[in-house]
This record gives sequence, C-alpha cells and structure tokens, in this order.
Amino acid sequence: MTAIQAEQARWQQRHQQVNARLALLTRRAVELRAAHETLSHTATAWEQTREAAQAEQAPPAILQQVVATLAAIGAAQAQLKSQEDSVLGLQSSLAAELSRCDDILAQLARAQKLAVAGMLSRENPPIWSHELWSRASGVLSERLSGIAWGFWANIREYLSDPSRGLVVFAALFMGLTLATAAGRCRKRQWAASGIGVAPTVAVFDQPFSAALMVVLWAASSPASAAPARVKDLLLALAFVPVIRLVRRMVDPRVPPIIYAVVIFYMVDLLRRALGGVPLVEQALLFLESAAVAAALGWLLHRDRLRHIPGQVPPILRTRFGPALLKLLLAGLFVGGLTAVLGFTRLARMVTPAILNGAALALILLAALRVWPLDRLQMVRKHIDLLENWTQRLFFWAAVFIWFRRI
Repeated sequence: MTAIQAEQARWQQRHQQVNARLALLTRRAVELRAAHETLSHTATAWEQTREAAQAEQAPPAILQQVVATLAAIGAAQAQLKSQEDSVLGLQSSLAAELSRCDDILAQLARAQKLAVAGMLSRENPPIWSHELWSRASGVLSERLSGIAWGFWANIREYLSDPSRGLVVFAALFMGLTLATAAGRCRKRQWAASGIGVAPTVAVFDQPFSAALMVVLWAASSPASAAPARVKDLLLALAFVPVIRLVRRMVDPRVPPIIYAVVIFYMVDLLRRALGGVPLVEQALLFLESAAVAAALGWLLHRDRLRHIPGQVPPILRTRFGPALLKLLLAGLFVGGLTAVLGFTRLARMVTPAILNGAALALILLAALRVWPLDRLQMVRKHIDLLENWTQRLFFWAAVFIWFRRI
C-alpha cells in the first residue's frame, strides 16, 4: 500500500503538470489563431488597397510599398501557421501523455482495491509449515540482490535528475540552518543580558538538527518526488536529528522507548524491502508486533506516560493516552497472530500502521520544538498567554496530522 500510494502521488503530480502545460498550450493556440485571423483581415484590406491603387494608376513607389507590405503579411502568416502547427502537435503529444497518466492512475486504483480485497484470506502457510521454510530458502538470495540493485538505481536517479528535488531541499537546508543559527545567537544575547527566555526556544541550541529534521522529513514525505528507496533512506536518516531534539525534552527514563521506536522502524524498513519473501516477512511482522507490544506495555507500566514532555496536555497523558495504548496493544496482538497464521496481507496492514504511527508521533514531538522564528519576539516580550495558545495550536495540529495519517 505504501508503494502504491507513493506511485499515486508521483503520477498525480505528473498529471497536474501535464494538465497545466496543456492549458498553457491551449491558450497559446487561441492567441495564434486570433493573430492569424487578424493578419487575414489585414491582408484583405491591403489587397483592396492594391486593387484601388492599380485602378487609379498610383505612382510605382506606392504600388511597390503595397506589394512589400502584402509580402510581409504573407511571411508573418506562414510563420504563425508554422507555430500553430507546432503547438497543435505538442497539444496532441500532451493529450496522449494525459491519457497515459489517467490509465496508470486507474491501474493504481485497481491495485489498491486488490491489495485490500483479499486481506481476510490466507496468503501463506502458517509460520511452522515446512513448505514455507523451503520456499523461503529458494528466493531469499535472489531477493537480496534485487534489493541492493534497486537501492543503487534509486540513489543514482535521485542524484542525476534535478526534477526529483535534491537541489531544492539542499537550498532549504542552507536557509533553515542560517535562520536557526541566527536564532541561537539572539537567544544567547538575551541570556547574557538577563532577559528571560522560555525553555521552548532551546531548539535554537541545535540549529543543524532542527534544519536537517525539517528537510529530511519534507524530502521523504508522500508529496516528495524522490524515489521510494531514497525516501526510506532519508526517513531513516531523519531520526538522527529527531532523537537529538527529543532527547533533551523528556524525563531521563523515557529515551529508551525513543531508541526502541527508531530500532523497530529500521526493522520495518528492512521488512518492507524484503516484502514478498515467504517466512522472512511473517517472522519480522511477528517480531515487530511482540517487540512493540512489550515497549507499549513498558510505557503503560507505573504511569510512565506522565514523564513525556510538558507540551502534551495532561488530559492526553492521563486519560486518552493509556486508552489509546491499550487499543494499540490489541491491534498488535491481531497483527502478530495473523502473521504467524499466514494472513500476511492483514498483518502487513495492521502492525506497520501502528509502528509508523509511533514513528510519526516521535517526529511530530520533535517538530513541536521547531517553532517559527517569530516566537523569539513573543518570548522577548513575555506574552505568556499568546505563547500558551500557540503551544496548544501546534500540539492539536500535530494530533490532527497523526490521526489523519493513521
């Protein structure tokens, strides 16, 4: 489903681009047709002028000027006709490309339905089946070589194709780094002069991590044009600045769960890369379900939720948080059991969704620290009420993004 969604986003973007170019060419064709008609009327008027000049036996210089003007009009008409033919040819090519995009999007929509339609049917034998073990040993080596080739091909494509966005994200990283570095200098000036600075501005102590997290998250988002394998790598790299930002926000007892989320997510990236290999994927799905369930149980034990950062409202930590974690534990039980029994498609939908949700929550938690730079002015003026409402707005926006993605 993730691969299909990524392809859908890519082809929808291409569809929009082709549609915009087709609209531009249509406007150009209308302009050329109007100019051609204007020249036709002008040519008719000059033909009548030549006939009148010949009838009145006008001086030869006037007749020559009329003839030259008609020749210039004819040349301009020929040029316009050539441009119009070129535009019509491009329109035809773009219309064919638009039709191709529509066909591929329709195929992807059918693939989505097929991916969901058989979710409740058994796809593989149970994990203890001898048949499953023999099939796995036969395809694993071939699959590993294909994965390595796919990663390398995607990386080369990303580095060589400017339309994939590498240059844009590099420029964005430079700009964000300069902005956060400037914020760090301002914060230090205020601290040295005795002006109060809120703890939330601590993000400016790590300008590179803040900028890198934003850029890598954007580059690996579904809207990015980066190839699928490159997105996986960029998202894996994004957890390095995420950990650096979040680690300073939480109680010292919480970081182990942060590291666990990152490790589980890396394992899931491996599982996705090995997708389709019998036994291996089922075993990884079961291990992920069991490990994530253990981590959630550890988080529920002894009310460890109350040690997460202060930006999270108490009502979420004390009421909604535990209830949500218990619901996720039930989902992990279903995901692990279905993976063992061979309902791989269902397990592939349930367990990774919970794991991706944990990773997304971690990224959003780090994003809560990357405030807009204009908050420095708010902190400097000690507008406590506005700052409180801003925190709430950012937090509930993050909650909305999380639920929508899940």
